[in-house]
Order: sequence, then C-alpha cells, then structure tokens
Amino acid sequence: MWLYLLGLLTAPVVLPVLKPAIRGLAKGGVMIGAEVKQAIDQAREDLEDISAEAKAHKASAKSSPKMQ
Repeated sequence: MWLYLLGLLTAPVVLPVLKPAIRGLAKGGVMIGAEVKQAIDQAREDLEDISAEAKAHKASAKSSPKMQ
C-alpha cells in the first residue's frame, strides 16, 4: 500500500525525467532492430547465392563428360 502512495507522490517528478530516457531506449531498440533485419536479409541473400552456385556446379558436373 505504501509503495502505491509513494508512486503517486513521486510520479509527477520522476516521469518527466524518465520520459526522454525511455524514448531514447525505444529509439535505440528500433534502430538495432533495423540493423539486425538488414544483417539477416544479407545473410539470406548470401546463402541463396551459395546454394544457387552449388546447384549450378552440380548440374554442370553431371552434364560434362568425366575424364578417365
């Protein structure tokens, strides 16, 4: 009960101070999320390229005559 009352009394003083910090943390989280998404997209593209190269190599190995 006393924590509730303490919160009611301190909220008008604490919230204006914490609001910019919370906003900055949220903005940082969004920026980090965008960076992570970009890194994942790049990794997916690289893996797709590697897979396509491996398939092309396998197909060319089957179609070319083997040397003896």
